[in-house]
Amino acid sequence: MPNPESTPPADSIENVRKDKLGIFGPRAKLVPYTGVTGFMSVADVRAVAADAYTASGFDTPTRGGRKLAIGVLASWKTLNGEPPGQPGRYPKLEDIRAVIDAAAETYHHRAVWQPEGEGASFDLKTRCLRMIHYSSKEPNLSAQIDRLCEIAGPNLDGFQLNMTWPREDEIRALAQARPTLRLILQINSRMYSGVSRSPQLLATEVAKKYSPWVTDVLFDMSGGFGLSADLAEAEYALEALYTTLGGADAGGISIGVAGGLCWQSVVGLKRLFDRWPDLSIDAEGRLRDKTTDALNREMAREYVRRAAGVMPHRTPKTETTP
Repeated sequence: MPNPESTPPADSIENVRKDKLGIFGPRAKLVPYTGVTGFMSVADVRAVAADAYTASGFDTPTRGGRKLAIGVLASWKTLNGEPPGQPGRYPKLEDIRAVIDAAAETYHHRAVWQPEGEGASFDLKTRCLRMIHYSSKEPNLSAQIDRLCEIAGPNLDGFQLNMTWPREDEIRALAQARPTLRLILQINSRMYSGVSRSPQLLATEVAKKYSPWVTDVLFDMSGGFGLSADLAEAEYALEALYTTLGGADAGGISIGVAGGLCWQSVVGLKRLFDRWPDLSIDAEGRLRDKTTDALNREMAREYVRRAAGVMPHRTPKTETTP
């Protein structure tokens, strides 16, 4: 359970927002992200995260504080010692903390032509979000999250919940118990089909069940299988979600999209970025090696570079102190 000395008391997320605690406080603003999911090792993180910051402007004023989300997969199966269906994507429990911590270290980059002692240092802790993407159909979600928080250590920023219409009472309890966590709800194809693929019904149902308890929603019709997003369908859904939930820049629930993203397809999102500069994105299935299912580091790096290239320059909204 959370340490009462480190987790400020809060009766509700409304109080958390009012008191500026956790992710709602001035030290950790809710900002959009570019996500890569399926990190297995420290080497994966260093290869993708460090390279991303020597080649693009993440966490700079021109990018509006956008961060790179480092996604580590876990499930009820792996949490309970059972083998995952995709072993090339799910690290062992004992490896999770090292992967999370690697995205919080200071990385020193030195070009091949530079002598020892020269180069630049990049603080990955401030530039990355360290997330566990968790799937479970079992009850007592808070206890499962407690175990994963203990396994991952203090550098963990939050969870993406890959579940179909999780119980709202469990989400509320989780948000109240751990107000410092970023909680991303994946909207999958089963959820969308459950509301007759109606964008407004989807947005209304998500708001009714999960606002203000989740911090983000991710419209993802692929679910890690690399299926290409229907951009026209996604745009209608995003419009309804932004209208109902607000989006990050408006101080509401942050909104993202995923589905078949890779270094080739991400440039097709320019129209969406131009309309919603605070849109988050995430990629998994099309960044894998076709033979081993391992993360293809070069494809992940190129996806991050090209994503940065099509995102508009934006000035983050700053909080004024009365």
